[in-house]
Amino acid sequence: MLGITKYVAGAAVAGLLYLGVRKVTLLDKVGDELEAIPSVKVHQVTLLGAVLRVDVKLKNPTNGTMRLVKPFLKVSILQGGVPTQIGTSDATSEVIDVPKNGEVDSPPMWVSISFLNLAGPLFSIVKDLFLNWNTGNRKPVALRVYLKTRVNGIVDKAIEKDVNLA
Repeated sequence: MLGITKYVAGAAVAGLLYLGVRKVTLLDKVGDELEAIPSVKVHQVTLLGAVLRVDVKLKNPTNGTMRLVKPFLKVSILQGGVPTQIGTSDATSEVIDVPKNGEVDSPPMWVSISFLNLAGPLFSIVKDLFLNWNTGNRKPVALRVYLKTRVNGIVDKAIEKDVNLA
């Protein structure tokens, strides 16, 4: 009788281990499907620099819900396809729930940029944004937004998107 109990206990432990590994694998697959669409706007300009507002639409095309940590952002300016980092957001532990087969807008994220970070590309930004304004040849300022988040408390997810400053 004691031998049968060992086999039953072993089978129960093996079954629980299988279910745990399966759940982690499924959560990993759900995290791979996360899609993020950032948009960047100038929120404020001061004598010391600028503040960008970054809004991110998070999309979940899977049948499982996602629980994300609010993304950490790095914003780079693209000049000739070469990124130069100009600012980052604050890292927080705020949680965002994304429903299955749904989408949600993240709370706004703020990126402060010192004009010292823009010293090199500042002339081309001013030229693209303001000097060509009246001619209709205004060029958008190309940015690269790097987002990093944790999905379902297990999977780290990094997404990189190119956007134009609005």
